[in-house]
Amino acid sequence: MGRLVTDEPFRSAFAEDPRAVLEMARERGLDLTASEVAALMGTDPALWDVAADGLDPRLQRVGLSAMRPAPHNKETVMLSSTVRRPSKPQLAGRHLLQRFGIHPIDPEAVALDMSGTRALCIATNHAVLDVGVATGVFASELTVPYYGFLDAGMEVDVASPLGGVVPVDPLSMKEAIRTPDDDRLLADERFRAQLARSLAVADVDFTAYDVIYFAGGWGAAFDLGQSDALGRRVSEAYAAGRVLGGICHGPLGLLKATTPDGTRIVKGRRLTAVTDKQIHEVGIEHTPLHPETALRQAGALFEGRHHPARDFFANHYVADGDLITGQNQNAGPMVARLMMQRVLAKRGSHGAR
Repeated sequence: MGRLVTDEPFRSAFAEDPRAVLEMARERGLDLTASEVAALMGTDPALWDVAADGLDPRLQRVGLSAMRPAPHNKETVMLSSTVRRPSKPQLAGRHLLQRFGIHPIDPEAVALDMSGTRALCIATNHAVLDVGVATGVFASELTVPYYGFLDAGMEVDVASPLGGVVPVDPLSMKEAIRTPDDDRLLADERFRAQLARSLAVADVDFTAYDVIYFAGGWGAAFDLGQSDALGRRVSEAYAAGRVLGGICHGPLGLLKATTPDGTRIVKGRRLTAVTDKQIHEVGIEHTPLHPETALRQAGALFEGRHHPARDFFANHYVADGDLITGQNQNAGPMVARLMMQRVLAKRGSHGAR
């Protein structure tokens, strides 16, 4: 597995040290079934080989040997990429990852009535991580808040620094790592059209929205924190009392925003984003901005929660007035809920239904 296969860190960790990963499962009281471990390894023959070398007796006991997939040709791979409904083994893989903390359910979820309000979701235009390596927005970091806003009754638009195509990181759309909201995107022609023809931030009146949300993904490290136009629009939204939030690399969109007196809006404010530790763990340190480092340098009171295995499994979110941020993809549902609740609180209504 290459170091740039970054959005499946659980599988990567399994390949690097299968014993350690299964030991962590046992310590947490998780009884992994054969189908769950098979889903974890997927169809990558190299990953099966590494796992088999490290865990041969264990593989025999859980019945994995018989579950190893047969080799497939290029045509099979191309056909599988068109499948919209996840297979049962891939769903088992999702449930397994969720038990380890990936894409958790919001424990404080509540139905909110946001009728008559608007949300603007902002994502990257940047599509290249390295030579031959595609990137973009991490799918769930956009889809989960987007549908959270939409299903609560908000009108939702999508914008980007330059307008036009918002690329979606292909690794984040792998069946085992996708969320139900990512599945929903694949069949949602309106949302797909919004990603193909996003609004340019310079052409959007941010004050016309109640919520401004910044999605993350590696692409955001290349443009959200560098856009002067985005900085101006976010400054206007902040001055108008709009609720601002984002997760993972998304909070880089706050970097260039200032108060009317020229002070950066993040200075002295509690917030979070993807940690330097997580960036180091996945081995992608060549991006122009690292959120924790950049936000600390801008004066933010940065918070993060570290996981004993990898920070990809951690979850943390922070609400500081009109700034609501999450550490990574695991905070999507919570950040969206808190942003909506902040809007309702400012309007003097709890909005529960």
